[in-house]
Amino acid sequence: MRSNIFALILVCFGLTASAQKKGGAGTSYLKSVKPQTDLKINFTWGDTFKIPNHYVSLALVGSPNKGVVEIFNREMKAFVLKRHEGKYKTPAVTTVSLDMLPAATTSEVFVTLKGRSFWVYSNWEKESAVERIYAREFDFEHLAFSEQKVLIQFQDKISASEKPFLNTDPRITFTQMDGYKARKYQFALSQDTTRFTIKYTLKSNAADGDKLPETFGLSIFDENLQAVKGGTYTMPYARELMQIVDYQLGPDDEPCFLVKVFDSPQSTPSVEGKQHFEVLRFSGDNRKPNILQIPCEGKSMMSMGIYKNINKEIVCAGIYSQQERGLEEGIYLAKLDLKENVFRSYRKGSYRFPSEQTGANKVVRNPSATKANVKQPESVKTIVHLKDLWFHANGSMTITAEEQAITETLISGKKGKPESERIYHFRNIVMITIDSAGSMTGFKKILKSQSGNEKPGEMSFDLIRSGNDPVLFYMDNPKNVKLRSNQAPAHFTDGAGGIIVCLDIDSSGKETKKILFDSKLKKQMVFPTRFFHLSQTRIMGVAFKEGTETCFFVEIN
Repeated sequence: MRSNIFALILVCFGLTASAQKKGGAGTSYLKSVKPQTDLKINFTWGDTFKIPNHYVSLALVGSPNKGVVEIFNREMKAFVLKRHEGKYKTPAVTTVSLDMLPAATTSEVFVTLKGRSFWVYSNWEKESAVERIYAREFDFEHLAFSEQKVLIQFQDKISASEKPFLNTDPRITFTQMDGYKARKYQFALSQDTTRFTIKYTLKSNAADGDKLPETFGLSIFDENLQAVKGGTYTMPYARELMQIVDYQLGPDDEPCFLVKVFDSPQSTPSVEGKQHFEVLRFSGDNRKPNILQIPCEGKSMMSMGIYKNINKEIVCAGIYSQQERGLEEGIYLAKLDLKENVFRSYRKGSYRFPSEQTGANKVVRNPSATKANVKQPESVKTIVHLKDLWFHANGSMTITAEEQAITETLISGKKGKPESERIYHFRNIVMITIDSAGSMTGFKKILKSQSGNEKPGEMSFDLIRSGNDPVLFYMDNPKNVKLRSNQAPAHFTDGAGGIIVCLDIDSSGKETKKILFDSKLKKQMVFPTRFFHLSQTRIMGVAFKEGTETCFFVEIN
């Protein structure tokens, strides 16, 4: 298990990969693989920086015009600010004391609104029993923070949320480990970076609180962090019968929540009976929502997401399954008709996947997955979760999803007492392309197999676009460099080190795989899901090694 000190790390964690044994499988080939540079993908190393003692990397903030500043934190007592690039030819480093902060301050997020970056943090004042959320703007030129501004103040008890919304933008930087730990607040940023929202759930003092409807607060701010709308809202279902999946802001900043509704109480999040999806639209000053059933045409939905297209219309997308097999079968699209206040099929509605591509691949047992405490990839039942939906200027769409699962294993804990250990599994990536005429023009399944104790850690993937072409970044086992489509991918274990893969998929479906570098050979830790997006075609990553870090840049021409 990783040290608790890294629970504050956002972008990446300062761990050192274990030394590689000489002569390992696939090593001889990878030693001849160098970071490749051509007219399509450019990879360059940046500067190396020694991390100050007792500091941890907290966040990366910036913009294409202002460059990137990395913020290191020491127990909320001081920040070290390091500029990676910008108008300054040599990196600037400065230290900012945090003595002016109240006691018991928690760093929440860094968010960029229309090119301006803000630090959002919270504080619980025990004597007066008041909770406040503050914000300070970050000054890139002087590497300093502005005076603090109170965003929200309340005396109600706040309940920790299980996970944040799924539609959080890369320009939101979580300052606790990977954003999946229990948190008091949930933050989201609109795609055009003009709206920033803070959601918090109010605790119920009742003993049977799960049997009562969930009441929560929602505050919406503009690009200047001025309050636009907010209030307290009550859901129409008991907590045990409903799960908030995602949300978007409709016209006039109306909150539209995508919820999963269960037919019977759920004893644990992993136990799901019959269910369906709805959108709860809070229009005007009404604190009770309009309940909009999504017409899924009798399909069993595995996962859904809610998005806003380039015309600012609310669109829901969902992966549906073959009920008798529990495998992905196709995707369904629906659009909110604002005049009639109902959902209707979007484009052609249902899109069935090619039969030869659906479901788990028939694979042989992988030698790399036979070690103790590592499950065989084929023995894990995964669910396809929607990742993102891109609306392109030419009217086409790119939809990405990933096969995921959580398994629990009993291990020997303190004094031999059994403890439950969660293993997170991230497997194949599914990519669907739909053109402006509404026809499905592409379906790809990118094979991978990852698992580990953290979520996502080095696992899952990041995505940028080159025009309309998607480019994927993920960690992989070196044995998969020459993986063929009919082969099972060798298993990758989080923390073991591996190759950084850049996979470009053009409009014809042709794949071009680039190996940026081998983190295990360099004894470095890299987290592709925490790359910083400098622009649509340029990203920045950070590699850690024994108390130092080296930044690198990937540019898609």
